[in-house]
Amino acid sequence: MAMSLNTVAYGTVVIGGLVLFAIGTPAERSDHLQARLAADKPVTPAYSVALNKQVAAYAAAVGPRAAPAPAPAAVEAGGVTLRSVGFDLPASGRTFRTGLAPSWSRTTASPATRRA
Repeated sequence: MAMSLNTVAYGTVVIGGLVLFAIGTPAERSDHLQARLAADKPVTPAYSVALNKQVAAYAAAVGPRAAPAPAPAAVEAGGVTLRSVGFDLPASGRTFRTGLAPSWSRTTASPATRRA
């Protein structure tokens, strides 16, 4: 069964609209979330202690993580080599001394504000 381009386009728009309708507006989601948060029980000190013990047990079970391997400086594929190049640009306030900025960087809003 062949579907026309119009059928696919309109179907996509309808499905997108239904998804957005189901999500709702940000105000509706915010009100619902605020009501849920207000209904939650406050965190007690006993719960905090139990949670900290669980986190400590997990950290002990996982152990320290090894440092990630450094990224390769060059990658080669299909006879083409891509080399990693890094450089630092000076801070924008120190790029040009006062009065030596290129002509394209000066404001041209009106002749009164233009430097000679």
